[in-house]
Amino acid sequence: MEVFPKKYVNRIAALSLNALGGSAFFWNIKHNIVHHTYTNVEGHDDDIQTEPFIRLTDTHKKYFFHRYQHFYFVFVYGILYMAWVFLLDFKKYFTKSVGMKKEIKMDTATHIGFWLTKSLYILFFVVLPITQVGFVPFLLGYTLYMFLQVF
Repeated sequence: MEVFPKKYVNRIAALSLNALGGSAFFWNIKHNIVHHTYTNVEGHDDDIQTEPFIRLTDTHKKYFFHRYQHFYFVFVYGILYMAWVFLLDFKKYFTKSVGMKKEIKMDTATHIGFWLTKSLYILFFVVLPITQVGFVPFLLGYTLYMFLQVF
């Protein structure tokens, strides 16, 4: 998806996701290829795989608490964001798959970029704050930061 007329500006904008802890490489595959090809198709579009906490499609089983999901979705999405940064990107990296897209090819620059940006993120957003303010204030601030990313 092109937002800016200059291709390099779009690339820089996409790479800004790495500064937020995500992987622009895997997000591009997940969003632009898988999601836009199989939008909201159960079993293909993993953007709707939020069961059982959030019900996003009629194919999901309905539970009584779904009537309140508009109140607690921020909490769930905050946890999902943490899972994306610290778990799901690594799962995609090691399995070389995103949703239904399997055997993803990564060149050397992609491997280096993945590990470099993840390492820098952990250094600047986890290690450095812990050394400056301590673990508990870091945890409170970081958790708030993750939940506010939803907005």
